[in-house]
Amino acid sequence: MRWVVVGAGAAGCVVAARLVEDPSAHVVVVEPGPDLTASTTPPAVTSLDYVAALREQDRLATTKAVRNAGGAVTDYVTGRGVGGSAAVNGLVMDLGDSAQYQAWGWHDVAEAAVRVRVPRQIVGEELFGVVDRALLSTRRAAHPVELSVRDGRRVTTAEAYLDGARADGHVDVVVGVGVDRVAFARGRATGVVLDDGTRLDADGVVLAAGALGSPAILLRSGVDHVPVGIGLQEHPSVTVTLRLRPGAPRAGVATGAAWSTGGVVVTTMNHTRTDDAVGPEYGALHVALVRPRSRGRVVLDGDGHPVAHFGQLASTYDVDQLIDGLQRVGEALEHPAFGDVVEVVFRDADGTPADFSARDGLADWVRSADGAWLHPAASCPMGTVVDDDGRLIGTANLFIVDASVFPEIPAAPTYLPTLMLAERLAPRVRRAPE
Repeated sequence: MRWVVVGAGAAGCVVAARLVEDPSAHVVVVEPGPDLTASTTPPAVTSLDYVAALREQDRLATTKAVRNAGGAVTDYVTGRGVGGSAAVNGLVMDLGDSAQYQAWGWHDVAEAAVRVRVPRQIVGEELFGVVDRALLSTRRAAHPVELSVRDGRRVTTAEAYLDGARADGHVDVVVGVGVDRVAFARGRATGVVLDDGTRLDADGVVLAAGALGSPAILLRSGVDHVPVGIGLQEHPSVTVTLRLRPGAPRAGVATGAAWSTGGVVVTTMNHTRTDDAVGPEYGALHVALVRPRSRGRVVLDGDGHPVAHFGQLASTYDVDQLIDGLQRVGEALEHPAFGDVVEVVFRDADGTPADFSARDGLADWVRSADGAWLHPAASCPMGTVVDDDGRLIGTANLFIVDASVFPEIPAAPTYLPTLMLAERLAPRVRRAPE
């Protein structure tokens, strides 16, 4: 059985490793970014400090995006290369709201989550930074987060899943070239065509290029019998910037604590840089709405590249929830524990002082914020674009297994939910080709 898996991010690594558990299977993984193996992993990627990892520019990709209807086109950053965003993300592992999965009819989530090979470890007190400690001491519901670490280092999906399968010779990884489109014959996928025109034939194709990449490939392939790209969501967020008092010790982790309050999750950022440059140090509190109602879509520009129209804040509910969250953060910041470590609170990178008192002002802040928690999802939702097994509706031997197929965005950072999703669907994909 010959498989092509498009994308070597979180989902792609899981799917490739699980497909070759069938001894008759062979998988080719196609990834446009750089490789990542045990011998080539940069120290910044293995560290606990994702701020350092984000400085690995060759591991970042940008997609054109529009946050709000009628807004400006901006660059939206995602992970790139083998390991995908799991090599540069904030390491937070949170499965989200079990009731949400139950509402989708997903009753096997717990079993799928248990199969996830990426480790989870609660942040120890010795790694906390001053922002973590202030939040944990001021809000009883705040808690240390779980991170994808073991023995004091990040474990990527490439390490947890792909390295062993490659060593066994069952998985080949092609890097530095992307997939332009899927090849079809008589209503079934027969392979893929790469950006350079090379064709890779296959008995089955799995798109795992992410919530922006997978719909773009389908659109370039001429798939128009299902609403590809429609339903896109992101967790809208607002960043509260904290100028820390001089002498704040450097934390072992950039993010070590979170606080769920109302409809939002507040996460910490203990520092925003990794160098020792002279000047003030900054931290942050990120306020993100985890169950947004607004939706958007992925389209192609004139060159066939994806453009993400997130359609954020179209719902007044979303705006109101973020305002409420900001007001609760403002109350928390009045506590002496924050006063001891925070010198000034800003609403933007330009140094505008934060004012949490007036809802009208907070509404302006919410609408003008960058707004990206970098969790795109639900652009090829299950039930409208794919079936319950991840198969493209109306097409044989073509599957999508990534965050694009969530019916709606999970109520948590999407890393662990995506790993769970891949563990859930991979056995079905392995059994499904016709």
